Amino acid sequence: MRVLLVNHSSAENELGGAERSLLALGEEWARREPGLEIEVVTASAEGEFARAVRSRGWQLFAVEFWPWAIPHLYRPGENRFDNARRDGRAVLAIEKRIRDTSPDLVVTNSVVNPWGAVAAGLTGTPHVWFAREFGDLDHGLQFVIGVEQSWHDVGLLSDLVVANSEAVRAHAESFLPGREVLVTYPPVDVETLRTAPVSAEAGSVAAQATDARDGHEGTLDLLMVGTVGPAKRQHLAVEALGELRARGVDARLTLVGPLDHPEYHSALLDTAARLGVADRVRVEGYREDPRPYIRDADVALMLSRSEAFGRVTLEYLAQGTPVVGIDAGGTSELIADGSSGFVTSAEVSDIADALARYAADPALLRAHAAAAPGDAAAVAGRYPLSDVIAAMTELARTAPRVPKLPHLTEFWIGLADDVELMRDEWQTVRNPTLDDTVRQFEEARVRSGRAGTAASAALAAGAEDLSPPPPVTIVVPVYGDLPSLERCVQSVLEHGGLPRNRLLLVNDVGPDADAIETRLLELIDGVENAFYARNPKNLGFGSTCNRAAFELDDSGNDVLLLNSDAVLLSGAVEELARVLHAGEKHGVVCPRSNHATIASFPFVSRPRRGPDDIEHSLRKFASLRDELPRYTVAPVAIGFCFLVRRSLLDQFGLFDEVFNPGYGEEVDFCLRINTHGYSSLFANHAYVIHEGSRSFSESEFDSDGLRTRNEELIFERYPHFRSSIDQYLEHDIDPIDWFADFIDGNDPDKRVLIDLYDLTLRYDGTSRNALSFLTLLSEKQARGELDAEFVIASSIEAQKFFGLDRFGFRSIWNHDVNELFDLGIALVPLGHEKQILRFNRFCARWVVTHLDIIGTRLLSLRENDAARKQVLRDSLAYADRTVAISQATVDDTLAYFPEVTAEARSRITVVHQGAARVELEAKNDGDALSERQRAAVAAAGYVLVVGNSYPHKQLAETVDALRGGGRPVVVFGGEFDDRGDEIVPIRGGLLSDRQVSRLYAGASVVVFPSAYEGFGLPIAEAAKHGKPVVLFDTEVAHEVVDGLGLGDGTVFFSRFAELPAAVTAAEGLTVTVTPDEVRSLDDYNARLLEIVDEELALPVDLARLRRRFLYFRSVAAYTARIAERFAEASYDNELIRARRAYKVVEAVDTGAARARQVRGQVQELGPKGVLRAIKRRLPGGKER
Repeated sequence: MRVLLVNHSSAENELGGAERSLLALGEEWARREPGLEIEVVTASAEGEFARAVRSRGWQLFAVEFWPWAIPHLYRPGENRFDNARRDGRAVLAIEKRIRDTSPDLVVTNSVVNPWGAVAAGLTGTPHVWFAREFGDLDHGLQFVIGVEQSWHDVGLLSDLVVANSEAVRAHAESFLPGREVLVTYPPVDVETLRTAPVSAEAGSVAAQATDARDGHEGTLDLLMVGTVGPAKRQHLAVEALGELRARGVDARLTLVGPLDHPEYHSALLDTAARLGVADRVRVEGYREDPRPYIRDADVALMLSRSEAFGRVTLEYLAQGTPVVGIDAGGTSELIADGSSGFVTSAEVSDIADALARYAADPALLRAHAAAAPGDAAAVAGRYPLSDVIAAMTELARTAPRVPKLPHLTEFWIGLADDVELMRDEWQTVRNPTLDDTVRQFEEARVRSGRAGTAASAALAAGAEDLSPPPPVTIVVPVYGDLPSLERCVQSVLEHGGLPRNRLLLVNDVGPDADAIETRLLELIDGVENAFYARNPKNLGFGSTCNRAAFELDDSGNDVLLLNSDAVLLSGAVEELARVLHAGEKHGVVCPRSNHATIASFPFVSRPRRGPDDIEHSLRKFASLRDELPRYTVAPVAIGFCFLVRRSLLDQFGLFDEVFNPGYGEEVDFCLRINTHGYSSLFANHAYVIHEGSRSFSESEFDSDGLRTRNEELIFERYPHFRSSIDQYLEHDIDPIDWFADFIDGNDPDKRVLIDLYDLTLRYDGTSRNALSFLTLLSEKQARGELDAEFVIASSIEAQKFFGLDRFGFRSIWNHDVNELFDLGIALVPLGHEKQILRFNRFCARWVVTHLDIIGTRLLSLRENDAARKQVLRDSLAYADRTVAISQATVDDTLAYFPEVTAEARSRITVVHQGAARVELEAKNDGDALSERQRAAVAAAGYVLVVGNSYPHKQLAETVDALRGGGRPVVVFGGEFDDRGDEIVPIRGGLLSDRQVSRLYAGASVVVFPSAYEGFGLPIAEAAKHGKPVVLFDTEVAHEVVDGLGLGDGTVFFSRFAELPAAVTAAEGLTVTVTPDEVRSLDDYNARLLEIVDEELALPVDLARLRRRFLYFRSVAAYTARIAERFAEASYDNELIRARRAYKVVEAVDTGAARARQVRGQVQELGPKGVLRAIKRRLPGGKER
C-alpha cells in the first residue's frame, strides 16, 4: 500500500503541532501496516521537517506553494495573479506525481492548504482531510474564497474528514450538514513525557530557572508555552498576575515560545510594568525542549482564544502540572475541571480566582498535580489514532476512483501560466531590447527640453558654479553574467565621461573568468583611461572594491562603484559628482533607478509593475524628474551605483570585509561615516538602470542566507537603522517621489480607498449614505462597469455590524491601511486627526463628503474633540473636491471659516441627497418594536416626529407642544420615557429601512423640528411616501423643499406655540409630487461616483499635493512627538501613583501598629486607669 501525505507548510526552522502530528500518523501507520510506502509532499526540500521525513526513510517531494488561509487577503491584480500561478503550478506538479506513483490514498494535513486535495480530486484518488485547526477562530486567518466556501470544498474533495478535537468536529459539521466527521486526538506519549529524562542542555536551563527563583519560597510559579502573540493571549496571564499582586498573592510567570510578534511582546512588557509585575514576568523565548520548565512550574495556563486541540495542555498534565484554561475551542475537552485543573471564562478576574485557589490551598495544588498524569492518559486514549488508520486503510481499498473535479479544472489552473507567457510576449513586442528602452528615454528627454547636460542640470537647480566637477574613477567589480556586463561597460564607454574620468574593471574570478577577461579586453582596447585588472583569486565584492580603491587606483579621484548589472545613462555621472560636492558633509551619493530599494523610482509601484519594468520606470522618471528636488538626504545610499568622496576613503576606509561575499557592506559604510556627520544622498536628476543581482544569481552562494546574516549584523551594529528608514519614509521622502506612480490620470489599474473611519454602529443618515453608495458600486462591479479597484477601510466592529464583506470589495481595517491609492473618498466626513493624516499619507487625491458643521459649532461636542475644527479646516483647504449636500451647508461653513481661500472654495460642489430606494437590513429586524409600538404603527393616522437626542433636533420642545392635543404621536428618535399616553416613543438607530418605511407610510403628517441640518433626509423620506411635512423654519429646509418640489405639501413654523396649528394645517394639504419624481440617494450616489471618475481622469495638481504633504508631514511629526511625551508622562505618573500608594500603605501599617499598641495599654490600665490618664492630659486636670 502506498500513501501520499501532503503537509501544509515548509517548517524549515521548527516543527509545529501539525507537523509533529503528521509524522506521528506516518509512524503509527507504518507500524501497523508493514510494507507501507510513504511519500510526503511539502513546500521545501530543506529544513527541520524535510530532515525529519528523510530520517524516517520516507520519500520527499518538494513543491512551492502557499496556503489558502492567510493573515491578509491578496490584493486583486498582480499579487493575486502571482499566487494563483504558483499554487496552480503546485497542483499540477502534485497531480503529475500522483499519476506517476499511483498512491492508494492522499492525505491532506491541515485545512489551510488544499492543493493536495485538488490534485487528488483531479485524479480520482481517494482523499482524507485532517482538520487540525479552525483557521480563522484560532489563528485569525482569512480564507481566500471565504470560510463557508472553503469548508464546503473540504467536504467536496474528501472521502473522509478527520478533526483533532470535538470542538473542530462541531465546527466542521456546521458547514457540512449530514456529514460524519471522525475525531482523533494528536498522539501524546504521556508515560514518556512523565518519566523520560531531559537532556543536559535542557537540564542546565532548568537549573537557571530554579536559580532565578531563589529567595521566593511560597511563590506560585505559572507557565505558558507557545508562540508569544495575540492568538495565545499571554496578556491575560500578565493581567491575571497583576490581579493576584493586588490581592496579595505572590506569583511569577514564565513564558516559553518563539517571539514572532515583537510589537505584542513589547506591549506585554509594558503591561507588566504598568501593573507593577515586571520583575515577576520572565520571557525565555523558544526552547527546543520545554519539559524542564513544565516540570518546574506549579500551574500552567492555556488561554488561547480558540485552541483547536492544544497539545501542550496534555503535555502539561502528563508531567504533573495542573492547568488553568479558558472555556474555548478544544481546551475544555482536555482539562478535567476540578480534578487536575480549572476551566474558567476569559475574564481576568475568573482566571485570577482559579490561580488564587491554588495559592491559598497547597493541598489542593498537590492533589491536582497528582491526578494530572492519570487524567492526561485518559484523555489521550479517548480517540485513538488506530481507529482512524483502520478507517483510512479500508477507504483506500474500497473507495471508487472517480474524479471529484471536471477535467476543465486542469485547463483553468494552467491559464495563469498562459497569462504570464502573454505578458512576456507583450513586453517583448512593446519593448524588444534594453537599448530600445534607453533610446526612447533619451528621445523623451530631448523632446521635453531635458537633454541631460551638466549645464542644464546646474541651471535647473539654480547652481552658480558651472565648472566641471572633480574627476571620478568608475570601478566595476566583475563576477559573472557576461551579457549584462557588456551592457554595463558599453554604457560607461558612452556615458561615463572618459577620458576625463577613469574606468577600472576588476575581474573577481567567477566561473567564466577567462571568457569574461577576453571580452573585456576587447571592449576597452584603445580606450584612453580605461584599465583592467584581475584578482589572484575570488575575493568577494567588498574585498574587490577595497582592492580597487586602495591598490589599483592611484588617481586620487572620488570613486564610483558601479555594479556590473547597471547601465549608465547620459549625464548621470556628472550629476552624481555635482550633488556629491554640493555640500561639505555630503559623503556618498547614488542615482535613482528601477531597482534600488528606497532609491527606486517609482518607490511605490502600481499593481503589475515592479523593478523589472524598466520602461515604466524610465517613463515615470522622464515625466517627473523636474518636479523632484535635485537631491534628497537619505538614511543610506544604494550600492549598485555608489559615488564616495576620496577623502572619506582615506579617513575611514571603504567596506568591512566581514560582509563578504556581498550584501550590506554599503549600508555599513554609510552608517559608519554618518557617525562622523557625513550624509548619504539620492541624486534625483540622475538615473541608472539596474538589472538586479545578475552576478549573484549565477554564484554558488546562498544569497538569501547572506542577506539575512548581514542584515542581522547591520541591526546589531546600528540599532537605529530600522527606525531611520521608517522616519525617512514617514517624514522625509518627497511627496512627488512617494506618489509618483499614482498621479497620472492616464495610468490604468487605478485604486480607490473608500474611507469609513468613523462609521457609527447604528442605522442613521450617515450609515445609510455609505451603505447605499457601496450598494451602487457593488451593482456596477457585477455588471463590469467599474474601471478602478475599490477598497473599503473601516473599523473591525463596523465590518461585522454592517456586514461590509457582502458588497464584494476587499476590506481592510483602519489600522491596517498601508498601501497607496489614486484617490480616497471619505463617505464618512473627515473628523479625526488620524483619519486626515491617513488620507494625506496614502491618497494622492481626496474627494471628501461634507454634511454640516454642527460638530464644530457646538462647543459641547468639541469639548472632548478639540482637533475636529482644525481637521475640517484642513479638509476644506486640501481636498481635491469637497462634496457638500446643500448650499446652506456651504454658506454656513464659509461663514464659520472665512479664511478659506477662493481657490479652495472653487473646489466645493453641491450635490443634494435624497430618499433611499434600497432598504437596508438591521440585525434585529422585526424585534426592535414593543407591542405598544407595533400597535401604534399598525393603527396609522399618527403624527410622526423625527429627530434624535441632540438638543438642536428640538424633540423635547416638540413633544411638549403636542402632548395633550388629542392626536396620536409617534416620536422616532431620542430617548423618552413612555408615559402610556398619546405620545409613543421609538428609539432610533435600531430599525431597518423597512421598519422606518412603515413608520412613514402610516403617518398622516411628518414633523421635522430640527434647528440645524446639512440637508434633512426625513424631508425626502416624507416626500417619497407622499406625506405633508411640518418643518422648523431654516434656510436649508427651504432649499430642500424647493429642490424636492414639496412646496405645496409643507408648513413652516418658527415658534413651538404655533406647532399644533401647523400640524392641523398640514393635515389638510395634498402632496402632488409622486414618489418616482422625488430625488433619491441613488441620484446623489451616481453624481458622487461621477465626481470620483472625474478626479481620477485628471492629473494630480502637484503644487497642491506638495503643499498638502509638507503641511501634514509637520503635523504628523509634532503629533508623534506629543504621543511620545504623553507616553513618558503616563509612565512617570504610574511611578508617582505607585510611590503614593506605597506611602499610603506605609501610613496605614504605621497607624495599625499604633492602634494595636494603644489597645494593649487600655487593656492593661482598665477603665479607671484610662480615666485617670485622660484627666492628666486635659488642661488644668479638669474632667470633660
